[in-house]
Amino acid sequence: MALPSRYRTLLSETLDLDDGDSIQLVLVPDLESACLSIYPLNQWQLILKKIDGLANTSGNKQFKRWLLGNAEVVEADRNGRILIPPRLREIAKLERALALVGQSTKFEVWDDQRWKAANGELPDMSQVSGIEEIPL
Repeated sequence: MALPSRYRTLLSETLDLDDGDSIQLVLVPDLESACLSIYPLNQWQLILKKIDGLANTSGNKQFKRWLLGNAEVVEADRNGRILIPPRLREIAKLERALALVGQSTKFEVWDDQRWKAANGELPDMSQVSGIEEIPL
């Protein structure tokens, strides 16, 4: 999958990369939808600190094993391409055409048909809390 140049530029600036430095990303299965979440490595490290702080219950251990066991660090090549491992493609039900969706501090990768089916219409705004506080 190729990252659009506008995202590569934004990531390079955000991560304060020099020319020639590679963009490192972490791919993890999304916990709510059939898609992958892609985090810049520095953002993922912040999440890891919070995960490490979870109580050591059996449920939390199982969650950590699943999430961290399926996390994959990837490096974008100089053309902004990343390789999504087959096991993550399977978990997220990714077929051929993909949709890359920006989500503030992460990206989501969806199967294009699944993205269109799940997100083709504007959400019911009465179900969105706190939106009135945002000047859109």
